[in-house]
Amino acid sequence: MSHIEWVGSNMKGGCDVQLGLKTVIIGDNGAGKSTIVQAAELATRGMVSDMEGRDVVKLHTALARLFPEDPVLSADCRLSNGTTFSWRMERKGESFKSPVHGSSDATAFRWPVQELQSILSGDVNSVAAWLEEQVVGKITQADLLRPLDPEVREHVEVLAKSTGANDFMKLAKEAKDTARTLRAAATKTEKTVEAMIEGVNPPLLTEERAEIEASLAALAPAAGTSSQRDLDVLNMSINQAVALYKEQERHLTELAPVSPELLAAVSKVQGARDLIQRHVSLFGDASSCWVCGSTNEVPNAQAINLEAAAASLQDSVQQHAKHTQMTQALSGSVTRLQGLVARRDAVVVAPDTSAERDGLVRRLAADDSAQRTWRNAKAQRAAIAQDREKATHLSKASKALAIAGKELLESKKQSFIDAVSAYLPPGETLGVDLDTARVGLLRGDQLHSALSGAEWSRLMLAIASVWVDDSTPCVLVPQDRAWDSDTLSKVIVALKDSPVQVIIMSTVSPAQVEGWTFVHV
Repeated sequence: MSHIEWVGSNMKGGCDVQLGLKTVIIGDNGAGKSTIVQAAELATRGMVSDMEGRDVVKLHTALARLFPEDPVLSADCRLSNGTTFSWRMERKGESFKSPVHGSSDATAFRWPVQELQSILSGDVNSVAAWLEEQVVGKITQADLLRPLDPEVREHVEVLAKSTGANDFMKLAKEAKDTARTLRAAATKTEKTVEAMIEGVNPPLLTEERAEIEASLAALAPAAGTSSQRDLDVLNMSINQAVALYKEQERHLTELAPVSPELLAAVSKVQGARDLIQRHVSLFGDASSCWVCGSTNEVPNAQAINLEAAAASLQDSVQQHAKHTQMTQALSGSVTRLQGLVARRDAVVVAPDTSAERDGLVRRLAADDSAQRTWRNAKAQRAAIAQDREKATHLSKASKALAIAGKELLESKKQSFIDAVSAYLPPGETLGVDLDTARVGLLRGDQLHSALSGAEWSRLMLAIASVWVDDSTPCVLVPQDRAWDSDTLSKVIVALKDSPVQVIIMSTVSPAQVEGWTFVHV
């Protein structure tokens, strides 16, 4: 893996330093040790740790206070593979231009110790999940489902897909929470169902309903019979027909008939007018001579007299037409009345069972409503039973997952402890409590997580040496601590085989260890 081999910056008092894969920067307090580390961090991350009491500072106006009054503020570093990182910010009067930060080939760079400090200072669940991943490694869905009984496996598989849970403890918690939610929802729905069916009679038995339907059919009027209501309607129609007949008869009485002599005159005049219409159709003019067809300017006297006669008889014609129309209407009313009376005389009235039939119809309608309500209640109860069964399966799965997860963690925890302890000084062993998500040093049978600054720093270096991979360049830098020479010597011996770059700052010189570079400032 490539590492930082050179750092240069005008930060603070400035630096221009060559670094090795394993480096101890030695100098008195204030000599500039942190300047080298902060310059490298600024060049690779665009931010600085442990400044002005804050964990990380990105604000460029705050970063500017690390620099002298130079027009250009800069930090650069070069990796062993030739990749360069740089950070630049120019002054612009009393303010600054936005900083420019990047690498020559877009290489990413990590500072794992700082990442670890952020992870291990988080909430218990996130620390537990991180520890589980480190101890066990990546867990597949098949790994999660393997310890479960077939009857619950499908439910957990669906839950894992919907929640994205990818470890035993998280999935166990999701299963437990989901089971609790399902039970609460089932109880609530159960109360709703009880309220829905309260006061509703159970549906009739099939035999009971068939008996009511048979009784209803038996009460139906027999073929060829009518109800009293039908007879009443028929009598009302007869009364209306009689009233209409009397009204028409009164009008006919008031309308005097036309005398036969006058009707004969009307008939003659109508016949003459028909002859005139035929004459007009033949000769084209009513005033032409009826003998020779010649035309003179004097109107035909016969035609004039005929029209006068027709006009004088017009009232008689209309009166005769009204009389004829009323006579015909009166005749029709008589015929209709006779038909209605004949129908009434033929009516056979069935017994009145309407009240009984209405009662039976109401019972059937009430049963229809009750059946709908109870069917709905039955469906809801079936869903409740399914949810309760699913909750039982998930509770069972939660316990199985928790047990399997703990067994797997315990079986692999020692491998993780051994790997980390290999980077600790002799006699020191990593301690891990997976139940409380605590890490520290094991002393006898006791886990100690309340460590001194130096102890915590070397623990972070050891864990980070196991945590990192070789896919991304990175550097392990613990916080500057007051190391004593003997402890520091043991630490650098333990870290000489760490797979990544390590930079340690110290005010004292450790014993010389092969593979380490010592930089005095």
